[in-house]
Amino acid sequence: MERSIEWRYSSPSEELQKCSHGSDSSPVDRISNLPEPIICYILSLLPTRFAVGTSTLSKSWRFLWTQVNTFDLDDEFLPYSGINYEDWGTYFRGIVNKLLIQLKSKTQKKFRLSWVYSEIEDASRWLDKAIIQNVKVIDMINHPSVSSGIQLPDIFFTSGPLDF
Repeated sequence: MERSIEWRYSSPSEELQKCSHGSDSSPVDRISNLPEPIICYILSLLPTRFAVGTSTLSKSWRFLWTQVNTFDLDDEFLPYSGINYEDWGTYFRGIVNKLLIQLKSKTQKKFRLSWVYSEIEDASRWLDKAIIQNVKVIDMINHPSVSSGIQLPDIFFTSGPLDF
C-alpha cells in the first residue's frame, strides 16, 4: 500500500488573509482589541508624525498618541505644503508647540527633535518641558549652519540621570 503526500504551497498573502479574517470572511481588527497600554507602547516605537497619524483610524484611537511616552519629530519628514524657507521655522515651531501641549504623559522616556530653522528660545522651552517630564533620553539636533546654538537651562544640570 503506497501513501502519497500532497504538498500545497500557500503564499504569505493567503496566510495573512486567513489570519486577518474571521470565520465569516469579514476582516477582524485585532490591534484595536489590544489593551490601551500595549497600543500606546506600539505607538511609542513610531516617530511622532506617524503616531499622530493613527488618530484617523477610529474614534477609539483619536487621542491615544497623546499618551505615548516618547516624542520624536524631525522637520525633514513633515509634509511640505509650499511654505518658503523663511516661514518654515514659524511653521515648525507651531507644530512642535501644539503637539507638546497635547501630550498627556507625565513622564517621557525619549525626547528627540531635529530641525533646521527655529528660534533658540523655543528650543530652550522644549528642553525645559522634556526635563520637567523626567525624560531619560534627550536627542536634540539643530543644524548649526542656521543657528548659533542653545543655552542649556539650569534645570538641565540638576535633573536626574540622562542618556545622550
